[in-house]
Amino acid sequence: MKPLQEFWWSVKDSSGRLRALMIHLGLPLVFGAIALAPSSQPASGSQIITVVAIVAGLLFSMLVLLIDLRSRVRRAEDSRAAPGDRDTLNLDYAYYATDHTITVGFALAALLLIQEQLAPSPQASPRWVMVPWDWMMYALAAHFVTAALHCLVRLRRCYEVFGKGNR
Repeated sequence: MKPLQEFWWSVKDSSGRLRALMIHLGLPLVFGAIALAPSSQPASGSQIITVVAIVAGLLFSMLVLLIDLRSRVRRAEDSRAAPGDRDTLNLDYAYYATDHTITVGFALAALLLIQEQLAPSPQASPRWVMVPWDWMMYALAAHFVTAALHCLVRLRRCYEVFGKGNR
């Protein structure tokens, strides 16, 4: 299993492929620039960790439901999707995106906790160490947000097909 590769498959399969790739690659780079501002606070001092923990927990609940739905489709208990069609593939992509987003969320929360413990005040570490670290944390947070929004897009299509029965 290659989680990062599977996530990129799900992004590249989006309807606006180029736009989706630009958002998933460009937005984290731009958002990371917050760390370059002279008056920026450390990423661990923001509320990122709280938001990430809540959203990752909600996504975990969604992942359980996706696993159940996918198993019903594979066992042919749900006839609304046939093996190999776009809607079944969307279920796989929704799982890949959700799995990746949860993993990124847990990694981001862990890194922010480490930063909080190692550098409790902005003066504790030199700026040349903190700026790249904060840039990486802000960029990872932006990636988490774009990946979570991507999960919601995939989930919406699953709802259209399996929830409402529209194809």
